Amino acid sequence: MSDPAVNKAHPDARADGSIGKKTQRFRCSRPLIVIIVMVLVCAAAAFLTDTGLAVRAERSLARALLSSPRVVHEPQVTLKGFPFTARARDGEFTGSIITARGVSVDGCAGRGGCFAEMSVVTGPLRTASGGGFRFGAGDSPAADDVIASVRLDSPNLGRLLGITDLYVTTPAETGRAGAGGPGDGVLKRSHGVVLTGTVAVPPTPPGGMPTPGTSPSASGFTGESLRVSVLVNLVLTDGRLGMFAYGLYNGPEEHADAGGLDTDPARADLLQAVLGRFTMVLPGIALPWGVPASAVTSAGSDILIEGRSDHRDLSLNNF
Repeated sequence: MSDPAVNKAHPDARADGSIGKKTQRFRCSRPLIVIIVMVLVCAAAAFLTDTGLAVRAERSLARALLSSPRVVHEPQVTLKGFPFTARARDGEFTGSIITARGVSVDGCAGRGGCFAEMSVVTGPLRTASGGGFRFGAGDSPAADDVIASVRLDSPNLGRLLGITDLYVTTPAETGRAGAGGPGDGVLKRSHGVVLTGTVAVPPTPPGGMPTPGTSPSASGFTGESLRVSVLVNLVLTDGRLGMFAYGLYNGPEEHADAGGLDTDPARADLLQAVLGRFTMVLPGIALPWGVPASAVTSAGSDILIEGRSDHRDLSLNNF
């Protein structure tokens, strides 16, 4: 008798015509592989759908906040909680973050306007059941706790002070090894903050607070001016930001050299006048949703006014 025909087309074919165990195992596991792939595809689709709904809801909340009179640019909004669909259906999120930039603040009439960044971080946030998918201007989600802040950068603070080339510096605390390194994050302090800027030397030219075009740092300014770095303390006075200069800065941070202004007794009056240019209680700046201010610090090159509140209803048209 002749030998059985061998299926040479199959890579695992043997001389006796049987199929190898590896191929048999693969054929047996093929349904399992298909099931796993289908599960992964379904999970990915569910995740993308959940993410898409979250993005749409956050955009809806951002647009609702535009109904607030002082919000002119669409805020950045994050609603916390996973999966989003379940959180939104129940009307309760684990938290939220809202950041509105370019919010107008008072105190810069005739000087191009002053603007701040305002942020809110909330704890658990509740909406009407099922109302977490879409927000309207008249909605008022309730938050268990709220941390609100106003951030003034150096240029806007300078306009408020009438020192248009102002720059804020937060020196590291004395004796802190490695202070200011990446591990320290953004340095903050309320005492010994450094302000650098150009001010007019007395007598002050007429015209009141300078505009960018008439500032002592402007190229067309004809009066005598002096660029200095001063030390200030930041305080809250009836909820308003107060800045009080008490001396010149001569430390290791970058600063302007005032040429011994603080060591010449004959120039003591000039020193006090210069320090007075950096001393002011600014107009009140309302924190989001009326949260009362409780602390003020520098934060790198910015000034940060912060406040905290317990349970609060957040009227979206009154940010």
